[in-house]
Amino acid sequence: MRQHPVECLGGTRIQLVFRDRESSVLLSGEATLEHIAVALNEISKHVFERPLAVYVTMDRPDS
Repeated sequence: MRQHPVECLGGTRIQLVFRDRESSVLLSGEATLEHIAVALNEISKHVFERPLAVYVTMDRPDS
C-alpha cells in the first residue's frame, strides 16, 4: 500500500483508503459530526467499492 505524508491543511478531513488508492474530502473547520455524517452519506452514494479504512480528522478550535 502506498503511504503519503499527512498534510496539515486545516479544516476537517475525511480520508477513504481503498486497496489501490486513497481519496480525501476537505470540509470547513467549523464542520460538526452532523456535517461529517452527511458528507459520508453523500460519498457512499458515489463509491461502489467498500473502503478498507475511513479516517476522520477534525479541526479543533484554538483554545
